[in-house]
Amino acid sequence: MSKIMTTSIKPILLARYDEESDRVRVEIPLYRFERRVDFTYYSEEDQPQLERAVADREFVGLVDKLVQKEAFGFGVKVGSNNLRPEFRVAVLHGLPEAGKILKTFLETLYRHSGLLAGVLDRFSPYWSEPRVRRHSGLVAFTVMEVGKEQSGRPVWVSQLVTADDISSPVKEDKALVTPAGVSG
Repeated sequence: MSKIMTTSIKPILLARYDEESDRVRVEIPLYRFERRVDFTYYSEEDQPQLERAVADREFVGLVDKLVQKEAFGFGVKVGSNNLRPEFRVAVLHGLPEAGKILKTFLETLYRHSGLLAGVLDRFSPYWSEPRVRRHSGLVAFTVMEVGKEQSGRPVWVSQLVTADDISSPVKEDKALVTPAGVSG
């Protein structure tokens, strides 16, 4: 008998490059703020203000881990879409830079998945390390909870989407599902 029980698939993170507004957007659909938030976080000096706005130290700690990365030197915009957190980072140099930002988000969130799990009121997840071979073509990723170990620890998987995945011909009976919608 398997030690992992599958459950319904729940989206943990939805991330994509929004070419129209030249931003990378990362959403956490299972978490809700108590009130609307619109804040740009640059460094630890902004921590008290964000704590007052969000009132969740684990969430603020997660944001703090993100902004320590070089890719987020211009800050991470923390906003809310229907009270669900959304991180937005401006992209200055098109798809290659967007891919690098997405890769940095994914790697940082993987390294600090315990914080992310705490924000979502879950145990630290079993999540095999996502492998991004070529970040220059990365346009989206999704992290999903697909089950639980017998101990109750959630099982997370990542799905990476590249520009090649979207631009390659799709057979009539198949479609690619991305965080931004359905292609094909």
